[in-house]
Amino acid sequence: MQKYFVPKNKSAIIRMRLEEHGTAVWNLIDGKRTVKEIADTLAEHFQHEENYEYRVAAYFSQLYKQGFVK
Repeated sequence: MQKYFVPKNKSAIIRMRLEEHGTAVWNLIDGKRTVKEIADTLAEHFQHEENYEYRVAAYFSQLYKQGFVK
């Protein structure tokens, strides 16, 4: 399938640069933790920022919409 969808001379690997919060969340995704567990784990690290759980949930929503998580 790659030969039909990936342009010639382009890698099939996608690289993205994430900001600090996105990187922290991404590093905890393991298929075992829930979104709430990840948010709870990071809440202390980010000094319980206001609306942090909502930010994590919104991030997961975007990852799901783009097919990065199920």
